[in-house]
Formats: sequence, C-alpha cells, structure tokens
Amino acid sequence: MTIIGTGPRGPMRLYPIEAAARRMTGDGGKLIRLIATPAHLPMARKVVSRLDIPLSPVRYLKQVNGLWRAELLAPVRGADLFIIHTANTGRINENMMQLYALLTAISKLPPKERPARVVASCLHLPYARQERKAEPREPISAAAMADLITKVHYPDVSGLGTNILIRVDSRRVVTRVIVVTLHSAAVEGFFPVPVDHLDGRPLMVRFINSHMFDPDKTIITGPDAGRFKLSLKIAGEIFGDEAQKHLINIAKGRDKKDARGKSKVESIVVGDVAGKDIFIIDDMIDTGGTIEEAVKALKRAGAGKIYVVTIHGILSGPAIERL
Repeated sequence: MTIIGTGPRGPMRLYPIEAAARRMTGDGGKLIRLIATPAHLPMARKVVSRLDIPLSPVRYLKQVNGLWRAELLAPVRGADLFIIHTANTGRINENMMQLYALLTAISKLPPKERPARVVASCLHLPYARQERKAEPREPISAAAMADLITKVHYPDVSGLGTNILIRVDSRRVVTRVIVVTLHSAAVEGFFPVPVDHLDGRPLMVRFINSHMFDPDKTIITGPDAGRFKLSLKIAGEIFGDEAQKHLINIAKGRDKKDARGKSKVESIVVGDVAGKDIFIIDDMIDTGGTIEEAVKALKRAGAGKIYVVTIHGILSGPAIERL
C-alpha cells in the first residue's frame, strides 16, 4: 500500500490553517481551505505560497491492486474548499481517479461537516481534444470528463417511520470548475456547473516579449493551419495593427515515405522566414510530432532561431527526443 500525504501533519498544525484563512477573509468571514491531489504537488505548493494559506492535509492511499482512497485530515465545515488538481503526469486516468476518490470522501461527510462550496481547479483537463465525434460510434470523451468531475453528489436522506430511509434530494459536491486554456472552448458547455476558463495567452505574450531580440525580424506562427487563429491573437497582442507583417502559416504538404516506408505528411511554410526568429504557438504539445515537422519545414526555409511556446507541455512518448 502506498500512502501519500498532502499538507501539514498532525492535529496541532490545523490551527495555523484556520488562522491563515481568517487573515485572508477577515474575522468572521468565510473560511478558505486549499487541498490538493497527488497529481502535481509542486504546483500546489507554489499556489499556496502565493496565497499564504497552507494546504489542508489529505491522506491518499493506493492499494496493491491499484485502488485509490482519500481521507480528509482536517475539518472543512462551512469553508470555501478549493481543490488543486491536474492530469498531466503520464498517468491521466489514475490522476482522475485520485480526484474522484477525494470528491467521494467529501460527499460522505455528515451534513454539518460539509464545506459551503467546492471549486475544482483542473489545470489540465484530459480528453479535452475529444470534444466531438471523429467517427460515428465514438464517445465524446470530453463530456465524460465533465460528468466524472460533477457527478458526485451529497446524499440527503430523511426518516420515514422508524427504520426506513429514503433519498429525497441530492446536491453536487463540485459547484464550480476552473480550467486553463482548453483545446476547444466548446468543452465548457459539457459542464452543468459554472466554469472559469483561464486564458494562458498573457503568459505566452510575456515569454515572447522577454525573448524577442529584434521585433522587425520576429515571426509568429502555429505548427499547422489549425493553430493559425491562436497565433493571430498572440501577434495582435504583441504587434497591434502590424500583426499581419509578423505572421506566416505552416500547412500540410504532400505525403512522403520515411526510411521505414511509412507514409508521412511533410509541412510547408507559406511566407518568408529566411533569417528570422520564429515563435511557434500551440495550446498543448503531446507527442510533439506536429511541432517536429513544423521545425523541419522552417529550417528548410532558412529560419533563424526557433522557439516553441505552449501552455500544456504533456510531452508523451517520444516528445522529449523529438524536441
């Protein structure tokens, strides 16, 4: 059995959590509790350090057969409970079960011990690229993820006679969701609760501005035609009315055979990039195949320095080697 603890240990450390929360919200104000799943504890620690509120402790137990359990080690009664979670570790399905185990543990709390509301912060939402059917009998997996996060309910029961209990009402545990740079904004519509969609473009703009040596020789592009709209927005925020001068497009060219005889689509550059610095913009990089082909095409066209800017660096399989 594997035990993962998040937050401070021991009952005496619970008091500073409450004190810090009250400092933030004011005396008599609502309490704030921050809890994290094991998916990305370094990120969770960075978040709480900025807020000056410690993580409320949770114990996660992974059994030998792979089952997960979660145990709350601090009271959350009446608090605004924020869950810091992601699914970008190479074990996305396990990450989602960690979140589900935590939500189930919250749902089992007695009515008087429940938080006032629960906000699930999913820094990276898995399956977000499957927001539509590519084939007739395929599932819309992004909708399934939204259902998984919001389907856990508090069971409310009332007595009927002496020994009979009936379920008369239920309420969702998660009342709000925070996501960062969804692959498609349409995914927001799959959630039955309000969604705060945080845009990662300001981070991209900040990076480009800090690494741009000569604006006149700087080009913004996506790795393929599908990301042209995103690169257009980024270029507009950096160059304003002159954005079109700093944009090129990378399109899919003809099929070619690789060394193993497999068919491979070669990317082609539409525009002049000779001697210019290129910033390739994408919302996520998974295996890195599209980025690799885009870089090859830019190098063939005589580009200078090439930067790749992304929000979600999933980097699955051969991605590191390719980049």
